[in-house]
Amino acid sequence: MKKFLIKFLFLLPIGFLIIGINCFVDPAYLFKNKTYEDGIAEILSENKNVGNVTNYDERLVQKYYINKMKDKKEVVVFGSSRCMQIDRSFFPDRSFFNSSVTGATVEDSAAIYYLYRKNKKIPKTIVFCLDPWVLNKNNEQIRFSSLESEYLKMLKIIGIKNHNIGASIIPAKYLQVLSLTYFQASVDKLFDDVFNNGRHKKGDYFATDKEYAEYPIKKMDGSYSYDLKMRTLDYNKVKASAAAYAKDKNVYAISRYDEIDLGLKNQLEKLIDLILKDNVTLVLFLPPYHKDAFDILTRRQDTKIIMEAQAYFKQLAKAKGLIILGDNDPSIYNLDNEDFYDGMHPKKSGINKIFNKLDANTFGGNL
Repeated sequence: MKKFLIKFLFLLPIGFLIIGINCFVDPAYLFKNKTYEDGIAEILSENKNVGNVTNYDERLVQKYYINKMKDKKEVVVFGSSRCMQIDRSFFPDRSFFNSSVTGATVEDSAAIYYLYRKNKKIPKTIVFCLDPWVLNKNNEQIRFSSLESEYLKMLKIIGIKNHNIGASIIPAKYLQVLSLTYFQASVDKLFDDVFNNGRHKKGDYFATDKEYAEYPIKKMDGSYSYDLKMRTLDYNKVKASAAAYAKDKNVYAISRYDEIDLGLKNQLEKLIDLILKDNVTLVLFLPPYHKDAFDILTRRQDTKIIMEAQAYFKQLAKAKGLIILGDNDPSIYNLDNEDFYDGMHPKKSGINKIFNKLDANTFGGNL
């Protein structure tokens, strides 16, 4: 007991340091007022691009943007950062917005669709991007708690009474004060602010006409433009990044994927049923992995379940009579190293190889 107490007292200052820096720097603006996100949404609502956006609450930007929408969009994308390269050029002559958020889950999609529905801005067509982790109860994606109220209201609409949401007890964002990952982001931002040398600081956003620059850009249609460094990684760095991603002990959102969760399946199916009941043309999209990453993930015992998840998505599409595009395996569409930023994020060129077969008739004329 004495040794434990000594260790506890020794570690206590470290804990306070982590909490203090996370609260003071707050790189994702979790504890500050939400004028930051509202400002981004305001620029987007004025049909302008937003330059230098980093570490912000993407869910709240979606909420504020949808609340500010003047007219319905004909095509909307739901999904994760793996789908943020889908932009308006894929759907010429159609009003479009990409409502994807990083690490999107069923909970996120349910909450965001609730916002479109509540504001009477239901689109004609939704491209619903499905990552393997949306059926993983251990995906560790807790950021949807920013839209917890909307999520719970959607559960009520689709008739689900039981749910497992830790944020109902302790809002997930407050758990970030002890997060080592958030601490790393805080330290990175702190160093960036101190050693910025007059350049744009991370998070100091502004309206811009540019779609590509040395800094990241949230485009007016909701899609995302990476910074120059990310866009210009050479062949070997992309391959190395893809392999490193898939070999990581804790692969993003799928490292503790023991089984497909029945509760999440039920939520997804009922959400899709509601979308179809609302007369929306629904297209499912499976974002591909880099070939090197895919080969490793499908050999690993703890991650190969991604193929079981994909089989379910394809079965679901068939049962509901839905169009489904894409595949975890990039070779199905002849995607190569040049079509990826890293192990899990396809470039616009890669997604275009999948979408280039689409036309208005593919969507029953609703596009």
